[in-house]
Amino acid sequence: AGVRHASVAQARTTEDRFRDFLETSTPVQRDVEPLPLPARKLQACYSTQLFDQGPNEVETYLRETRGLQKRTLRKYGVGRANYNFLDDANQWVKAECVSFPWIM
Repeated sequence: AGVRHASVAQARTTEDRFRDFLETSTPVQRDVEPLPLPARKLQACYSTQLFDQGPNEVETYLRETRGLQKRTLRKYGVGRANYNFLDDANQWVKAECVSFPWIM
């Protein structure tokens, strides 16, 4: 059982192979329309839910943990919204979330 020596061609590193892959591959092109921006009225509703419905965990988190002032949150239209997410049991669970507006 002798020692096997790799030829120079076989001694290419993973990095070399990855670089070659990037140089020869082409990105997938998809003809998909961009998603529409959320309605301004909907974002206004989220901002209202953050400030005008009494104390809530989202506002407390943003102000106390993240150190954001109420006027800053209002200026940038940050809000509170409920969204549904799948849990580990593949069941929909409602979660209270921070909502940031689309600024274009």
